[in-house]
Formats: sequence, C-alpha cells, structure tokens
Amino acid sequence: MALEAERIGRYERHQRKKHLVAAALPNTSLSTKCSPSGNVQFTNWVSKSIPLIIGLLSTWLFQYSQSPHPATVDVDTSAALSQLASQIAATNSLPCSGHGYMADFDTERSLGICKCYECFGGVDCSQVIDNCVIDLDHGDPTMFEEFWFRNAANTITVILGYQRMSYFAQSKHVWFMENELEVQIRELHRVVGNAVTEGRHIVVGTGSTQLFQATLYALTSSDQSKPTNIVSAAPFYSSYPAVTDYLRSALFKWAGDAVEYNLGAEHEEPYIEMVCSPNNPDGRIQHAVVNGTGHVVHDLAYYWPHYTPITGAADHAIMLFTLSKSTGHAGTRIGWAILKDERVAKKMTKFLELNTIGVSHDSQVRATQVIKAVIEGYTSSEPQSGSPQTVAQHSDNNKLFHFGNSVMHYRWKRLREALNGSSAFSIPGFQPSYCTFFQKDIDQTPAFAWLRCKKTADCQAFLKERRIITRSGRHFGAGAEFVRLSMLERNQKFEMLVDRLARVEASRTPD
Repeated sequence: MALEAERIGRYERHQRKKHLVAAALPNTSLSTKCSPSGNVQFTNWVSKSIPLIIGLLSTWLFQYSQSPHPATVDVDTSAALSQLASQIAATNSLPCSGHGYMADFDTERSLGICKCYECFGGVDCSQVIDNCVIDLDHGDPTMFEEFWFRNAANTITVILGYQRMSYFAQSKHVWFMENELEVQIRELHRVVGNAVTEGRHIVVGTGSTQLFQATLYALTSSDQSKPTNIVSAAPFYSSYPAVTDYLRSALFKWAGDAVEYNLGAEHEEPYIEMVCSPNNPDGRIQHAVVNGTGHVVHDLAYYWPHYTPITGAADHAIMLFTLSKSTGHAGTRIGWAILKDERVAKKMTKFLELNTIGVSHDSQVRATQVIKAVIEGYTSSEPQSGSPQTVAQHSDNNKLFHFGNSVMHYRWKRLREALNGSSAFSIPGFQPSYCTFFQKDIDQTPAFAWLRCKKTADCQAFLKERRIITRSGRHFGAGAEFVRLSMLERNQKFEMLVDRLARVEASRTPD
C-alpha cells in the first residue's frame, strides 16, 4: 500500500510538471538542433538509432540467408531487435519532443522532419499552439504511448514476406483465428480475473464494432417474420444506433432506450439488449433492464483495471472485448468475443467470412505479442538486481494496468479539482469499490467524462466556441446539455482541456 501510494504520488508530481506551461519548454533531454533547412538533427536519437538499425538488419539478413529452412525469426535476431528497442528507449525521450513523429529520414546526414500532433508546432514540435482546437470526440487511447515506449523491446513483431499469406489461420479448425492469440487472450483474462474463458468459445474480429455486427447476425434469422429490436439503456453507446441504422438490415432494427422499451408492449417481441458495462459514455455499471426472454449481449470493452474495480470474473452468454481499450492499440483493430454457445460462435465466424473474409493475421500476430507483454509484466519471475527502490520502479514500469490506473486516477483527480464548485459544469460521482485485481478499494475512473453544462441548452456548441470538440448527448439518447469527453488522449491535450474548462465562465442562459 505504501509503495502504491508513493508511486501514485510520483506520477502526480511528474504530470503536474508536464502541465500546459511545461509543455512549451525546450526539449532539453532530446538535445535537438535545428538545421538551416528547418529539419531537426537528432544527434541523440537518429544518429545513434539508424546505424544500429542498419547493423542489426544486416546481421539478421546474413543469418537469414545462411539458414536452410528460415521459417521464423531466430532467437539471436529477436534478442538483437530487443536490444535495439531497449537502446532507443534508453534515450528517455520520445522523438519530436513527444509531440509528433519523424518522417522523411535522411540517414546520411542523420536528419528527419517532425510531423507534429495537433496543438504543437515548430521544427521539433515543442511549441504549443494555444488557440488550437482540442478534438475529444473519439476515445483515441494515445495515453498508452508512454507505457509502450518504455516497453518497446517486449513488443517487437517481425513478419516475413511469405508468412501468413493465406486467408486462413495456421490451424483450419479455428478458421480465421491464430492459435497463439487465443492462448494469450485466455491467459490475460485469467491474470486479470475479469472474465471466465474455460469451456468458452473465442471469436476474433476487426475490433468490437465488427463483433457487434457479427453478434446481431448470429442472433437473428432470415426466417423471422419481422426485424429483431435492438435496445440499450440510455445513455447508450452512440455506435449502437449508428451502426444498426447504417446496415439497414431486414433482420434487425434500432428500437431505442431499453428502459422505455421495457415499459411498452414491444418487449414481448424478439429483442437483443446491449449492456455496456462500465457504460460508454457515463462510466456507470450497467445490468440488463428488459424483463423478457430476448438475448443479452454484454459489451465489456471497459471492464479492465484502468477504468473500474474488477469485482469478479464476468460469466455471460456473450461478452465483447477490444484491444484498443485494454492495451491502447486501437490501430491494430482487434477485438474478441467470449461465447458459451458454439452455434453462435460458428455463425459469428460465418459473418466474418461474408463481411471481410476473416481478420488480418498480421494484426493478430501483433496483438498476440502485445498481450503477451502485458501478461509477462505480471507473471515474470525473473529476479531483479539493484536497490529495492530501483527494483520496485522497474517492476512497476512493466505493469500496464498499474500504469493505466495511475494515469486515470490522476486525470480524474485533476478534472474534479478543476470543476469543484463550478457553476458551469458537473460530472458524475462514483464510490470506491474493492478490486480483486489490485486487492484493495479503488475509484471508478471511466474512459470518458460525461459532462453536463448547467447554463446552456447545447453543451456541444458551447464548448465548440471554446475550441473543444465533443460528442453531444443527443447521440447517446440523452439531452443536448450533456457531452462526452475522451479522457484517453495524450497528456498535453488533457492538460489543455482541464485548463480551458477551469477558465470558462458560463454566463449564457438556456437557448
């Protein structure tokens, strides 16, 4: 407990130093120099990393060409690539001040051009653009970049040109799912304790959005006389009606708020109730509300220790998870469903075949390596050397859920402090609960802030005038006085958000 408190204290002090003012400081740790042409000469990063990359690749190509049956990357090469990632991470600095990425390398002169993220500029992306637009409409989990930069060596993935060219996985009995990914998914849930997987079927999809569609297909039939009603308790995830309406299927239709649906006569008809818990957008723990015999699908994208206390292993008929909200790798586009009924699993797999002819095997390989790294952070028994404080800090740096929980704990504390006593805004309150994963009481720290404007009827428009882009409550089946704010963006963007909200003086009256 003392170590955990000390770690959270260290993180909060570190984050305050990276507040809006600190974001504009020169990038001293990277030691960049500007060339006359406007390029950045990365003397501490590119000049050291590029030769190392070339040397390692040359070594690997030689070893590969000497191998009579080169099927996978050998152990020596994996170790060399891990060393490369470790040395890059040892610079202790993200390229482009941590506010952009490098492009257009000139290896001969060790030059690269920084492409800056929004709200940052300059040749090394260290300049803050104060009047920029902060886009928080999507839950883009870029806050995890910091963790994976420190743990880059554990997630290197190499796929040779001739590997995984088939539509099918290496084992035909699972069709489109890589065997090792299934193994790692089961182990991840065992380590976290948030879902039962023993005796269950797992179906992989291109993110949970495709799995949502596959579920609707699997739970309906072309023989039914009318479309199945799709419902969810408001405020519901905005993609449920958007995707359902977009598909315009004869098999199902969006029927709105599950609470209102339960009160009407239609609840006797076939229905599918979507239960998102913790809920997107408001973070509350949800349960099925329709009193009927329809299907219930549990969307557990946010049932991870970053966001909520783990109170037990979920054991529902259909459970959906996604890599984007668990590890932050949204661009990999991997999600999975845990199912009790084999027939539902087979029909969902059929949808994947009809929809996209499977799921990218390259993405599955990367997801496997990422999940494996998360698991090893909690199960590795390798002895550590050094002082107890150094050992504890190293061990903590490898633990994704500890990192995520610390970041979210800090952010919600900052947001509540900024809005404390505000006459303009309010956010929901939550009570701490015991978390079986951390083995202590922790706060609810949702991925989104469900913000209510007290003095304006259109909160989205009100914040847009202040260059903050949000998603209106109308998309979630709620009033326009609500908006959803992403809490998952990079640190600097979050600090800009808190700063602007704290400065708002809501003097407008409802329209």
